[in-house]
Amino acid sequence: MSWTPDPAFIQPGEASDREVANVHGVHRLTVTKYRRRHGIPSGGRMGRPPGSGAWVPASGRLQPGEATDEAVAASQGVPVSRVLRYRARHGIAAFGRRGLMDGPDMMPIEIAD
Repeated sequence: MSWTPDPAFIQPGEASDREVANVHGVHRLTVTKYRRRHGIPSGGRMGRPPGSGAWVPASGRLQPGEATDEAVAASQGVPVSRVLRYRARHGIAAFGRRGLMDGPDMMPIEIAD
């Protein structure tokens, strides 16, 4: 079955494949295959909606690195994963000690056989 876009509606490349598919009443992959087969570049934006930039911690609340990620997430009203990603992207160390080898005062222990 071959699909041809109706000229009365938005065309592939003018908007995201999902939007074009919804208007034409076909599956998104049908539009994607048509667009690629005819060398039409993709249009529109996929992913986050426009205007929703990266998360920035609100001032006046716990900040990443000041408390546990769970406490910061609860204070900021966001998922813990968002706090983890923010810390990783900005090079902020985790709050408190994790594991035995965390910190300059911890020396490795050699165990004799």
